[in-house]
Amino acid sequence: MNKPIFFDVAFSYTDVQEHILEIKNRLKIEYQDVNCAVVDVLRATTTIISSLHNKCSEIYPVISKNAAKLKAKELMGENIKKQILLAGEKDGKALEGFDLGNSPSNFDREIVENNILIISTSNGTKAIDAVKQQKYVILFSLANLSATASSIIKPIMKNHNLLIICSGRNGKYCEEDSIASGLLINKITSLWNEKEFICSDSAKASIHIANFYKKDIHKAFLNCSWGKHLIQLGLKEDLEFCSRTDWSDVVPKLKDGKIIAS
Repeated sequence: MNKPIFFDVAFSYTDVQEHILEIKNRLKIEYQDVNCAVVDVLRATTTIISSLHNKCSEIYPVISKNAAKLKAKELMGENIKKQILLAGEKDGKALEGFDLGNSPSNFDREIVENNILIISTSNGTKAIDAVKQQKYVILFSLANLSATASSIIKPIMKNHNLLIICSGRNGKYCEEDSIASGLLINKITSLWNEKEFICSDSAKASIHIANFYKKDIHKAFLNCSWGKHLIQLGLKEDLEFCSRTDWSDVVPKLKDGKIIAS
């Protein structure tokens, strides 16, 4: 008899280790065999997808402005011939002295194509860092929802699990990432025929909120707390960009600290 797939959602990067251990013990698998999908729909994972969609060579996520500068220095010491771009934000505001902020529409092909990107954000890159030891880590947002669902089926069928990591805000729950998580679970399960699956309570909650908002995601983003914060910073257009669904087939994959298009 085939094992059912277990879906779980961590509502913040601060909760990741607890969730991984719970899945490990529940399924009696190795720690590194917990499959992870990271989302920061407003805006880090959308920005990363936008960059790779526009042919960025590779992306290094880091957890601070200083770490970004150190990574750039390290790469320059390796005589990298490609241009190195620094991008990121803190509390939604672009980091001073960096080439780019975190507005995904700004990562145009003429800027990022064949170049290396180093990015640091308030929550998204911390969520990515929290799962860097896992064997299988992908990034998603609404931009690549269908592509993610299609590409992820084979890995999760192998180990019978998927942990979705919401980046959250400063270690706390944020609504928009939970919506995206529920939409992804719905998308994955819609591709199966009579395949059994089990959802944790947090996964069920994400599905419920996704179903509630699915007819007007943009409105949901406008009304969530982080969305309102971005509007106050003059970044309302980012909410519209991030609410667009399935415009990219790129599924970013994290391996050895580097994100590439898989």
